Amino acid sequence: LLLESDLSQDQRAGVELITQSGHALVTIINDILDFSKLEAGKMTIRPEPFDLVEGVEEVAALLVPTAAEKGLKCDFDFDPHAPRFFIGDMGRIRQIVTNLFGNAIKFTEKGTVSILVSAVADGALATVKVDVIDTGVGISERELGQVFSPFEQADSADSARLQEGTGLGLSISRQLASMMGGEVTATSTIGEGSVFTVKLRLEIDENAISTHPLAGKRVRVIGAEARQAPRASQICSLGGCVVDDETAKHDGEPPDLVIAALDETGVAPAEAFEF
Repeated sequence: LLLESDLSQDQRAGVELITQSGHALVTIINDILDFSKLEAGKMTIRPEPFDLVEGVEEVAALLVPTAAEKGLKCDFDFDPHAPRFFIGDMGRIRQIVTNLFGNAIKFTEKGTVSILVSAVADGALATVKVDVIDTGVGISERELGQVFSPFEQADSADSARLQEGTGLGLSISRQLASMMGGEVTATSTIGEGSVFTVKLRLEIDENAISTHPLAGKRVRVIGAEARQAPRASQICSLGGCVVDDETAKHDGEPPDLVIAALDETGVAPAEAFEF
């Protein structure tokens, strides 16, 4: 409320510093509490149905404004042919991705931070992978083996950043992933950036897929050369639709839904008017 009032420039800077310090203190307290629970074996995993893409998108939406303040570009992408509905603890998965994405933004001064989501189904289970990629300062091979240890941070971070947080985030993330039968790994190159990867083995929520309103519907996206076409196909696939390929276009069976991707002038392809 104070930030929304009429303040001088110096007053606003002081209030913003207090606010940032308060947020940092809450983060530190939560990290210490989580670490204590993990060390005592009191941390619990609560499996329930969730939408992986929606959950990761929420993390991105929360942190994108912070990246924008630094002038960073943010990308979020997912495999349109992969399952997205699972049984697991989305709260803990969100905590892991928030930590990794937050670190990527913190240690990147220019360029891009990205989240890539994919999953490979194997019967009733799937191997889920979330890659967090940055173009930041990078981490040396020697330091890379230490960053998952409690209270450790890479020396490549400057002294101001070293005072931010406890150095517990990556340790907590790795332990949480382990509790869910997964892992967190990292690769990095000094001066080029880093990739932190979360891999989890999760149960596919078949019920959610079958009850989705678009599940099983045939969709045809026309105007494939338009910029929006690939994204439209992704969204339809994630909703359980069957997106027509070139073969299906010539089998004589009309689709249940047609999406016309407009060209740069805002005009729909002539094919859109044939249905």
